[in-house]
Amino acid sequence: MKHNITATAVDDLLIILKVYDKDCPVPKCSKTLLKTPQRYDIVEIQGGSYYHFGLENQLKFFDYHQLIYVSLHLKIGIDCVPITRSGRKQFWPILGIISSVNNSKPFLIVLFFGENRKPGSVSESLTPFETFVRLP
Repeated sequence: MKHNITATAVDDLLIILKVYDKDCPVPKCSKTLLKTPQRYDIVEIQGGSYYHFGLENQLKFFDYHQLIYVSLHLKIGIDCVPITRSGRKQFWPILGIISSVNNSKPFLIVLFFGENRKPGSVSESLTPFETFVRLP
């Protein structure tokens, strides 16, 4: 994760490790190695579908050495992302970035998917997010 190696490259590396050492205790797939969830709890809310990745889960991917010595200053953004120019389907992601860490990249906290509209209820779509960050 630290070096942004693709899942395909990790899969190839795992195969190589198994070829050279048949007793090597690594899985055959990067998804198993990284414990990628197989099932997602997508919630139907007013206007579409909603998935909460979680701020805490996304922070696990950062280099903790960088996070220990700084105050966490998060910038949060919400905006519409149309899937196609002529289509009605669109995403409304809630993205975060740690502005107090150099070269921080945006990460996904929440993803809403709907047709031709934003989430119908702001409080319904932000409740899991507000619980963690304690928004005023």
